[in-house]
Amino acid sequence: MLSLSIVDKYHLQLDVELDTQIKSAQWKMYLFFPAFMANDSDTYAPGQFKPKLLQQQTLSTHRNQDNSICDITNLTKLTTQKDAQHLPLFFTALADCVNNLLEQLKQLKKAQKQPFGDSQSLMGQFQPVANKIESLHKLLACLPKGKKHRYLKLATQLLSYHLFQALLAHKKRNKAPWLNIEIEKQLARAEKYKYRLSHDTEGGRERLLDKYEVSRRILNTPYLLKRKKLRGSKVAEQMIFAFAAALAMAFATAVAFATQQSFGNFSTPFFFSLVISYIFKDRIKELGRNYLLDKYFKFFFQSHYRLYSKYSSKAVMDIRESFFRISSHQLDDNVKKHRLYFAELDTNSIDGISVFHRHYRPQTNKDQSTPRKFKDKLTINLSKRLRAAPGITRNHYRVVADKVCSESVYRVQPIYVVIEQSHQQEQSVQLFRLITSRRGIHRLEVIEQSNHTNT
Repeated sequence: MLSLSIVDKYHLQLDVELDTQIKSAQWKMYLFFPAFMANDSDTYAPGQFKPKLLQQQTLSTHRNQDNSICDITNLTKLTTQKDAQHLPLFFTALADCVNNLLEQLKQLKKAQKQPFGDSQSLMGQFQPVANKIESLHKLLACLPKGKKHRYLKLATQLLSYHLFQALLAHKKRNKAPWLNIEIEKQLARAEKYKYRLSHDTEGGRERLLDKYEVSRRILNTPYLLKRKKLRGSKVAEQMIFAFAAALAMAFATAVAFATQQSFGNFSTPFFFSLVISYIFKDRIKELGRNYLLDKYFKFFFQSHYRLYSKYSSKAVMDIRESFFRISSHQLDDNVKKHRLYFAELDTNSIDGISVFHRHYRPQTNKDQSTPRKFKDKLTINLSKRLRAAPGITRNHYRVVADKVCSESVYRVQPIYVVIEQSHQQEQSVQLFRLITSRRGIHRLEVIEQSNHTNT
């Protein structure tokens, strides 16, 4: 359901993948920060914790790996349809086809790192992919110019580039004659249709890769979802603010009435009581709303999003989320028992625990004929916290080829991550150790543990 990976030295990425036919799913991510990375401001509101977050939600067709969804016949039928109603169907079918073939090429490209088997077997895996790309080129040649033609042109060039790269990756270690023939065929096709598969200069290669990356994003637009933030949580937040203000005003009014009754309207005690009560009124309002927000968002969600399909107004998914901070004694029992897998010295230095909670509820028809896969891609920026770490380095000496080499080694600080998942009435907990320094994220380690999955 959920995977955690490193994007670059300051960003973590969570990839969530769900079947839209499930009833609901949720996860909580606990970030155990060391003391110097925790926010120690006295005015900090725990309920207002909000990481710098980039997010993208998509909805794609999901089928088994053996069941190829690159149906050239279906694409051909959709190209002949003139009404606008079939245009989204064409773009979705094309995106399904492109992503299916790209996944197959990705697997073939990875295979070049493994020992080669029979060359004929390898050719048998390449040939069906190459034949489908050739069929797409033939379909492009018959298609009149227009929006469908432009999208299909982007698809054929993108697939040809990745096929060319996969072939070259194998040619580097394998001298099979069929590889040379297939490579020459791809170069001849690129020359015929006037597009490039490679470039001699660094700038040209950068532009080429950027072009094909943009092409893929354009082709994947049918998967994108429209996100609308609902106002329920905002109303609740304003009601909490109003209640805190009412309590503060009630205190100030009670003090004013009591002083007025005892000393009169125009007396010195009444004057000082008004000043002091209004000083405390502002503090009560501020502390009260922070306290109430903290308590509220631990049991209810801060934000509520509804995602809609790009080509229709149908709701696809409801997402509720909360961000807050807690102390060690406020942890759930299920998470507390996993802290024994943390290093004891590191655990003692933990001062702040940030929690990110997200809940999913599909809104699509449970009896849909074509299964769909919902993907939620979240990128968390940790740069501000990591830059708070001191940049301490130490010299390390080692012997290399009878020579003593000196290397500068950063002092690292682990950030522990606990991800608690609940999906299809199953619960599981994953533990990670994020090795970091002021320089950024060094590596992500999975902490091995006994099986705590309960059904």
